[in-house]
Amino acid sequence: MDINTTLTRLGGVAKLKELKRRGVTVGQVEAALARCEILRLRKGWYSLTHISPIAKRAIIDRGLLTCVSAASEMGWPFQRLEYHLRAPRPVEGVRTSCRRNSPIRAGACVAPVDVIEDYLHCQPPAWSLALVDFLTRQNALSVSQWSDLKARVPQQERQIINLRSGTPESPLESVFRYKLMKARLKHEMQVKIGRYRVDFLLNGKLVVETHGAEFHASQQAWEQDRERVLWLRSQGWDVIELTFKQVEDWHGLERLIRNALKNPRYRSPAFLRS
Repeated sequence: MDINTTLTRLGGVAKLKELKRRGVTVGQVEAALARCEILRLRKGWYSLTHISPIAKRAIIDRGLLTCVSAASEMGWPFQRLEYHLRAPRPVEGVRTSCRRNSPIRAGACVAPVDVIEDYLHCQPPAWSLALVDFLTRQNALSVSQWSDLKARVPQQERQIINLRSGTPESPLESVFRYKLMKARLKHEMQVKIGRYRVDFLLNGKLVVETHGAEFHASQQAWEQDRERVLWLRSQGWDVIELTFKQVEDWHGLERLIRNALKNPRYRSPAFLRS
């Protein structure tokens, strides 16, 4: 097997020892370096030329990406400009090092289950729930893997895993769901009303639509949102539309929601639900 194929199968980054174990010779490595087909990141570590800058930095820093950095590298929808590393010792200039002493493996990231463990330990509960909701929806882990993960984490983080659901369709929906649960506001998700499906229905009468950038960025999506909201309002439903920034400002938003639910003019046209 050629070195490029081997590196690709190993996640784009690997130690020389791992390459040799897969049948790649030192001569093949040196020849690929001479042809500029691969990179030597540091002694004994090689990568494909197109790996991301943050992955290169992790190997040079003698660690592996984890938490939000690894989530972004894996294509999970949790993009943050932060550098999170597992390393055997502190790394100068690294603001956040989630946990240390990760076993060395191929690729620039720790194993997916380790990424989740570090994410639960490092990130706010609402965003931790967003991650486990996303992975549940993607069927990324088996039942036994979820059980093993719960056995590894503290009680507070275990509670987040127990709340996971595949119903939310975006991280913003998961974050809003978490805040509703903490505030003990009764809600349903993905409720069918007429020919549409709404993100949230609170107390059976207040519709809430969340607009995350990753799902509502296109002109077509924006027009579909407008059509749905206009129809709902024309049928007597009251609709609140929320962005990520508004959900993050929870204190003011919770007050607005509670006032809306107390207002006697908000009556659920329940006959429209089907």
